[in-house]
Amino acid sequence: MELKGRNALVTGAGVRLGRAIAYGLVRRGVNVAIHYFHSAHGARQSAVEGEAAGVRVALLEADLADAAQAEVLAGRAAAALGGLDILVNSAGIMERRPLAEVTPEDWDRVMNLNLRGAFFVAKGAAAAMAERGGVIVNVADLAAFERWNGYPVHCIGKAGVVTMTELLAKSLAPKIRVNAIAPGAVLLPDDWDAAAKASLEASTPVGRLGQPSDVVAALTYLIEHDYVTGETLVVGDSRNDVDGGRDAGRGRRPPHPVTDHGDLAGFVRDGVRLYNAGRYWEAHEALEQVWRRARAPERPLWQGLIQAAAAMLHRERGNAHGVRVQGGAAVEKLRAPPPPGFPVETARFAEALRRCVEEGAPVPPMEPTAGGGASSAAENDTDTR
Repeated sequence: MELKGRNALVTGAGVRLGRAIAYGLVRRGVNVAIHYFHSAHGARQSAVEGEAAGVRVALLEADLADAAQAEVLAGRAAAALGGLDILVNSAGIMERRPLAEVTPEDWDRVMNLNLRGAFFVAKGAAAAMAERGGVIVNVADLAAFERWNGYPVHCIGKAGVVTMTELLAKSLAPKIRVNAIAPGAVLLPDDWDAAAKASLEASTPVGRLGQPSDVVAALTYLIEHDYVTGETLVVGDSRNDVDGGRDAGRGRRPPHPVTDHGDLAGFVRDGVRLYNAGRYWEAHEALEQVWRRARAPERPLWQGLIQAAAAMLHRERGNAHGVRVQGGAAVEKLRAPPPPGFPVETARFAEALRRCVEEGAPVPPMEPTAGGGASSAAENDTDTR
């Protein structure tokens, strides 16, 4: 499908990734119906950008958690633009709620928008595209393929979006193609600090965060290539397992073996054991679970351990820049004396890692008996995904 002159509906187009997607389509000559609910100001700005680019723009307000409003949205877009060729289902929310804290209201709030709303918008779009055909692209994310303990409802909902994509692709073929995008680390929450950002950057295979333009490029590919349907394209796979990757042909990965339990001392033991085995990526993941739950005075030291794991992973891959950036940050934190009450064995391990990173020495073997400093973990859980 050629993009120029086509008509698209982008949901959630007033903020963040949805707005970037709308702007990316506008720049390619697409007429865009900009959906919004709470973000009227951003939607109006997107409309101004579209009009400046010389394309037709329509502003459509709707609460997509209401299935009735969701189902008629595509028809409204088609009426405003003179037809509909493209739907980008981008609207969604992401709320941190560990399993023990999830209420029925939490479940409904996330599912009603992220999954039910997307389904009924797509259903309405299928009707609007029935005669001339079209393309639907749903926005999932890596949560569809991973198990984030702080976001169980979000993970389930995004996994549902992927399954919905596959089902709709079969149901609507051949006139309407349906695909999905699963962005990785692209736009971070505004309240993330520099340490959290650095940790996530270190976990990506390319050593950097993605840009909205990366997602727009993937979207463009899925719209323009008429032989692709039923696929979920991961963009910036920030959590790809260097030893395995996703299951062949399906885009799915098994749960990570070191993040499926909640025992902090166990996470530390896993981290040490994985360090000893040279499995630095998995060690990074295990220690990150402790950092998220540790007492505030302990977090810099845990962050140093995580960055040391990242530095050694970069060393293993031959990424000199990653070694310098993560290694330098790790050494600075690991030089600091451990706070009172920090487990002695873990402190010794931290010192050994500092020498390893700073002097290039191998990691010395260590028995996985370190404690996790878990005394106040529950009160300080600050998952940063």
